[in-house]
Amino acid sequence: MQFVDVASRFRSTVTVSKDDVHVDAKSPMEMMLLEATCGTTLNLTAHGEDAHEVIEALANLILSRFEEP
Repeated sequence: MQFVDVASRFRSTVTVSKDDVHVDAKSPMEMMLLEATCGTTLNLTAHGEDAHEVIEALANLILSRFEEP
């Protein structure tokens, strides 16, 4: 849910892909379709005026391990 929350703060469209499944990063239900467990490789794409910022924010969330200690 943290991923969706961060993506939703931005205007750009954000797509998350795993293999040939592509979903809207702002939709909790679509994100669940990815069945992404720890260690899964995902591709992020964003389009819009703040695309760079949303990708940076999501990358920081992932790198922080979702802010878990």
